[in-house]
Amino acid sequence: MEQNLLTVSILVSGRTETTFRCLDSLQPLRDVVDTEVILVDTGCNDTMRERLKSYATKILSFQWCNDFSKARNAGLAEASGQWFLYLDDDEWFVDIQNLIDFFQSGECNNYTSASYIQRNYLDMEGSQYTDTRVGRMARITPELHFESRIHEYLTPTGNLHKNLTAVVEHYGYVYATEEEKIEHFKRNQVLLEEMIKEEPGRLRWRLQLLQEYRAIDDYMQMETLGMAGIKMINTSDIPDNEEARIYIGSFYAARILAAMGKENYKKVCVLCEEAGKDSRNTKLFQTFLNEMLTKAYFYRGLNTKQTTNGVDYYVLSEMSAQQYLDELDYFMSHNEELYSQQIAPFVGECLDVVKQKEIYSIRICNGLKLGQVQNLDRYVEMLRWDEQHIYVFEEIADILIEAMNRSAEKFEGKKSLENAEYAAYTKTLHIIHQHHALWEYFCDEIEKRQHHGLDMNGIIRLIGEVFPDEVEKDVQTSETEMLVTQIKEQIQLLIENGMRDQALVVIAQIKRLIPEDEQLQELEQMCMNEIK
Repeated sequence: MEQNLLTVSILVSGRTETTFRCLDSLQPLRDVVDTEVILVDTGCNDTMRERLKSYATKILSFQWCNDFSKARNAGLAEASGQWFLYLDDDEWFVDIQNLIDFFQSGECNNYTSASYIQRNYLDMEGSQYTDTRVGRMARITPELHFESRIHEYLTPTGNLHKNLTAVVEHYGYVYATEEEKIEHFKRNQVLLEEMIKEEPGRLRWRLQLLQEYRAIDDYMQMETLGMAGIKMINTSDIPDNEEARIYIGSFYAARILAAMGKENYKKVCVLCEEAGKDSRNTKLFQTFLNEMLTKAYFYRGLNTKQTTNGVDYYVLSEMSAQQYLDELDYFMSHNEELYSQQIAPFVGECLDVVKQKEIYSIRICNGLKLGQVQNLDRYVEMLRWDEQHIYVFEEIADILIEAMNRSAEKFEGKKSLENAEYAAYTKTLHIIHQHHALWEYFCDEIEKRQHHGLDMNGIIRLIGEVFPDEVEKDVQTSETEMLVTQIKEQIQLLIENGMRDQALVVIAQIKRLIPEDEQLQELEQMCMNEIK
């Protein structure tokens, strides 16, 4: 029998509304790549099965037994391809060209596995989603098989991995009612608890159960299971093996995300500090921590009328945001070799486009709060306001109004060009007005407040103004220099308030940016002397 290049296997259960959309999305691939399609029928009626014949190379009947791996392995056993790709019947490719190129060019010969982007929608309108990297492809070997009754996965897949940019849309996490959502959770919970009972030492099953509790926002269970997972690793005979190093970050992350869900931002900061001291954590986990700290410090700033012990949370948020983006650049250039880290539950989410956009939003807010106006328009433009999904915090509107009001006295009676700060705010506003539905929200807020003469007529007049490039020349200090200065001031305040341990944590982080800075070295020595 002649071997195909690719086998695509799909579990089909009778969902006509999505199954044929899934199959149709594969046609551009089948037109140019030698591909067989194996359908594993777990519940189709005769009419559906007859319609499927025109799409399928093979249709296999499978008696459902609450075990996804067994169903997947049935399709894998019949595969004649060099490569194997599996899908569900409620997802479909919307961007498949990169996948086509991977096989058509022969690049697939250089790898043993590959992943693509799964876009998980959170509503039927498609306005909210998260992008997750999923490893659904592997070169077929005699050892290749599926494991896990639920959240099944292929193993062993070798060490040569390729990250593809192809995108699959998935509506499997959208439920018609809350009751349907809970029913889905209970089904998964029972299967996972059985797996844990059978293999109590498998960290993967415990993390999958944690993911199920997260899906229903059960923060208490997330905290409890996260603590139990950390304790389990710490008391095991092999606390430093590869699985432990990857997964311990996920258990820490579950606790942090639970605190974030409960809006306990002080606890988020404490947990991040605690987790950051664990030497087993990966570089990706540090990126996750900086994402969490960026948000936690920002919201602590919003919820605090004045600084705590002189500490400005917006400065700390900016510092964490800068580190997050620096680390993000690293992962974008080393993505293939770091795939095992990226798929770790919870932690790998920090690389999602959604998370990046949220950090850009917070940087805009921080810039407005701190009066750092140099790069506001750059970050606003990076948000891609014309995208379907809104990645921006509504706080931007509130904070922008506040910032413009704060600068109104300086602006009064002058042309906006004479006030670089106010001009930068107006440029930000101009971009919002041009590209995004947030403008409607912003207008509503303006009309509610009507302060300092910032009525709608005044706003429209400001938007109509043109700001030449010379505006940016009025700002003498660079964004980075200003931020570093502010951070040093915060370190000094921490020391003065007896918070030397916290000061040392901040110093350790900023030393990565300016390792040779003499003033920073002096502050570090001051801390050490005080401790002695």
